[in-house]
Amino acid sequence: AVGEVAAHAGERELFYSAGKGGKVRRWGSGLRPCGTIDLREPLASLTDAWGRPLLFRGDAPSIRSVSVDSNGRLLLGTAAGEVCVLAPSTGQLSLLAQGHSARRGAHWPGRLQALATHPSKPIAATAGAEGALRLWSLSSHCLLAVRPLPAAASCAAFSSAQGSLAAGDIVD
Repeated sequence: AVGEVAAHAGERELFYSAGKGGKVRRWGSGLRPCGTIDLREPLASLTDAWGRPLLFRGDAPSIRSVSVDSNGRLLLGTAAGEVCVLAPSTGQLSLLAQGHSARRGAHWPGRLQALATHPSKPIAATAGAEGALRLWSLSSHCLLAVRPLPAAASCAAFSSAQGSLAAGDIVD
């Protein structure tokens, strides 16, 4: 299933498509296939500030939106709330933004449930109803790490003494 198609900024006869399978396809004039880039492996290789995987889900990303910038790079929006930048010529992929989103069906809405700030460092933690805990840098305004939780989160707090982080889940 194709999410969206975008024309390449520099070439009138070059188009890109993407969808649920985590693949970006390039098309030439007359919609002639010109190649495919599988994003599953590059996305799995993205790491946080400590070298741990940044994306923790194992399925192929569902790409909902494709746009081409003036330098020929693709901006890809996923159903899970990521915005990635892909250089089609090299296959280099980087994560531009990531947020909380609905990923596990209708009873897992994509909303922020908890927010906490570190008592002495410029760090914030957020937890979402989709079951993810994220650490953010307040000085560089970027995502530092994301970890899966066993269930939807309802609260998060840093310890004032040691700065340890705790997150609680919703229990039925």
